[in-house]
Amino acid sequence: MTTNSPSTRPRALSSLSITVPKPTFTKMDPSVLSAMLSQEDVVVVDVRDDDYLGGAIKGSIRLPFSEFEGKVDDLVKQLIKDKKETVVFYCMFSQQRAPTCASTFVDAATQLESNNIKVYVLSGGFHLWLKTFSDSEQGSADATYVQDFDRNYWKFDPVSSTLFHKEDVHFLPE
Repeated sequence: MTTNSPSTRPRALSSLSITVPKPTFTKMDPSVLSAMLSQEDVVVVDVRDDDYLGGAIKGSIRLPFSEFEGKVDDLVKQLIKDKKETVVFYCMFSQQRAPTCASTFVDAATQLESNNIKVYVLSGGFHLWLKTFSDSEQGSADATYVQDFDRNYWKFDPVSSTLFHKEDVHFLPE
């Protein structure tokens, strides 16, 4: 049996350092956003692509994920010009596209030396928003919070008691 004496043990890397990146955005609950919709300094950005058909958060602006990177600087400049203090990004589930756009927005704002805008991603995305502000079984949405709702783009899932967009119904069991 061999033992390592202090002189033969591997040395720890004394120069090793790990940097954990600072979060660039915060998640926001639908109930919080619904209370903020009437505030003039808040902008809600829908970054969905084809799955935007069938409804959106009332008052949101659409900037598709597929076009976002090429237009993010213009968005930052416009929000600065309009004196907006808060921007909230969402996609269908806010798992990939919205967080990516929020991080890209923060990077662009930093490059333009304007990091005064608070950046959020809507928890659960439009899927949770619609579940919160609709009657899923009836296939209707509360017009106070949802604009351009079209029932033809949605399928009710009785197991989860929620609506799924036609782009996502392939995830539902037959």
